[in-house]
Amino acid sequence: MVPCYQPTSLLRQTLASASVALRKMSSEVQLEIIDDASPDVDVRDLVKSWNIPDVRVYRRETNGGLAKCWNTCIHRAQGEFIHILHQDDLVKPNFYCKLQDLFVRHPLAGMAFCRSEFLQESTISEEPIEQHDEGILLDWIDRICERQRLQCPSVVVRKSTYEKVGGFDEKLKYVVDWEMWVRIAAHFPVAYTPKVLASYRCHADSETARLKHSGLISKDSKQAYKRIKKSLRGSEYQLQRQMVFEYLLFISSGAVSMAAASGDFGLARRELQSLIRCWGASMPLRQLVKHSKWYLNLTFHLTGGENG
Repeated sequence: MVPCYQPTSLLRQTLASASVALRKMSSEVQLEIIDDASPDVDVRDLVKSWNIPDVRVYRRETNGGLAKCWNTCIHRAQGEFIHILHQDDLVKPNFYCKLQDLFVRHPLAGMAFCRSEFLQESTISEEPIEQHDEGILLDWIDRICERQRLQCPSVVVRKSTYEKVGGFDEKLKYVVDWEMWVRIAAHFPVAYTPKVLASYRCHADSETARLKHSGLISKDSKQAYKRIKKSLRGSEYQLQRQMVFEYLLFISSGAVSMAAASGDFGLARRELQSLIRCWGASMPLRQLVKHSKWYLNLTFHLTGGENG
């Protein structure tokens, strides 16, 4: 399932990579684009012009954003396993065969993923290895609560898993995928292969890059924390809840630092104001004082710039 919005020619590469990998499968497969009501691109005509076989296109009536579009993917998927492949990412030829093999060998796994590579202009780098042996990941709930450790194109989920834990939280944007991986880990074993079989593309026009400049990261992180606490109820998850809190606060602080480093001090101040409003009551006093001083410094910088 390929969610898209205002796709470029990168979508052609995405579809071609998926088509090659799917042709290696002996079972019935589905390659379908979910167009999130792109206003300026006729996705059906665009795909038709590329002559890629067996690609279906479904257009949503209205634009719903990431989570709603991904949930439409889940709803329309007809198979036992669901892969949500974003419009600018890629898979290797053996991706589907290997992930299906993991599910066959580990029937209790609710989700499986491989290692990804990052494509950034002419540079290619690889994710760290989570585990050298293929199979069920040990202590996965601890590791995924610590930070985001995987990329969307590397993940395949059983449809029955989504039926158990629910779809993506439509209130979330920046951490919507990570929240789902935590939720699944709280309910199911997760299988893994260290083989690099998926490619995550980093570029300035990606949705991730856009969200980094939205000023909504702290608000999104706080909403995710509320959602994840529901998945990690009970005293046995006390450590994991603390890890989630620290990671989300780290993300919020990072958004401020990133905006300030880029010279956008207005965005930095807005994000920091949101951070203090969202997290202030939960932060240790020392951290709250530190962030409050940071806010005053940004305000002084902006005021001084305006006066100058």
